[in-house]
Amino acid sequence: MNTASRMEALAPAGAIQITKETLEATAGKFKTEKQAPIAVKGKGLMETWLVTGIQETAGNTAPEAAA
Repeated sequence: MNTASRMEALAPAGAIQITKETLEATAGKFKTEKQAPIAVKGKGLMETWLVTGIQETAGNTAPEAAA
């Protein structure tokens, strides 16, 4: 199994859990909440974050709802 599959399987129900590598690759695009390290089979302890929303910046705004 790959890391993304493990993140999905170990995440709380309905949550998106990401690794440090994904956090760095998407820097500034999402609001996140750091979680306690988790034991991932074949990987050991990994730092993870939960995505809690979209980071609103001048270059990254959510589209307006259609009327």
